[in-house]
Amino acid sequence: MKKIRNYFVLMMVALMSVASFTSCGGNDDDDPESPAGNSKIVGTWKCTHEKFICKENGKIDEEYDRPYEGLWIWEFTADGKIIGTDGASVDTGVYTLSGNQLTITDEDGETEVGYVKKLDSKTLEVESTFKETDNGYIHEDYSYVTFVRIK
Repeated sequence: MKKIRNYFVLMMVALMSVASFTSCGGNDDDDPESPAGNSKIVGTWKCTHEKFICKENGKIDEEYDRPYEGLWIWEFTADGKIIGTDGASVDTGVYTLSGNQLTITDEDGETEVGYVKKLDSKTLEVESTFKETDNGYIHEDYSYVTFVRIK
C-alpha cells in the first residue's frame, strides 16, 4: 500500500472543493458514474507535474511544486484495474471513479481516495490529502498531480 500511497501522494503529491462532472442532457458518455463516463479515465497516463506539501505538527516539513522528472505511469483498464509503475516496480490494484472521487485499492487491500480535478482526453489532474494522528503527533500530506495521456 505504501507504493500506491506514494503514487497517490506523488500523483496528488492530490488521489483528493472538488470539481464534479455534470451533464446537461441524457448523454451517458458525460456521466462519470455510468460505465461510458468512467471510460474517460481508461488509458495510460504519465505524470508530468507534482505539487506536494508535508506538514509535521502543523509546520511545513517538505514542499515542492515542480515538473515530475522521473517515470510514473498509471494505466486504468476498462474492467476497473489499475497498474502503476515508477520504472523500477509495478503495483496493481482496482479503482472506481464515482463523480470526481477516485478510489484505489491495492493488492494488499489498502484503499486511498483522491479527487479528480480535471479529466479530459489529454489531461488527468488528481488532488489528495492524508492526515494521521498518533500519540499527539500530526502528519499531513497534500498533493496535486498532473498526468498526460500517452495511450
